[in-house]
Amino acid sequence: MVELEVAEIIGTIAFALSGFYVAIKDRLDLLGIFIASFLTALGGGLVRDTLASRAPYTFTHLLPSILVIGVIALSIVLKLHLKDEIEKKFYFIISDTLGLVSFSISGALVGLQADFNFFGVILLALVTAVGGGV
Repeated sequence: MVELEVAEIIGTIAFALSGFYVAIKDRLDLLGIFIASFLTALGGGLVRDTLASRAPYTFTHLLPSILVIGVIALSIVLKLHLKDEIEKKFYFIISDTLGLVSFSISGALVGLQADFNFFGVILLALVTAVGGGV
């Protein structure tokens, strides 16, 4: 399903950037930046796929890991880590918003594919959207 892959790509990029910003705010080292970015970008999808009894997208495709590494590398090259008050910055707000929207859509699509009822689709969308942020 093409819509699911597009939503996954947008959400992964957005939440990887959001995780990068949070790690920089907390003054984490490079390993901490990688862990925060990976967990934020891929955590919700792992929980979603587990609840839907599917093989996790992160484990079956190489693209999510490449996207997260690319976002971190590009963010470091563009010196996005030298900004102050990251939560109030335009890029953080946009990346967090895009991540929530796209992962909500991908969670709902997975719920529909799994033939969940209305409550199950809403729950899967919620878990996918906020799972990485937790």
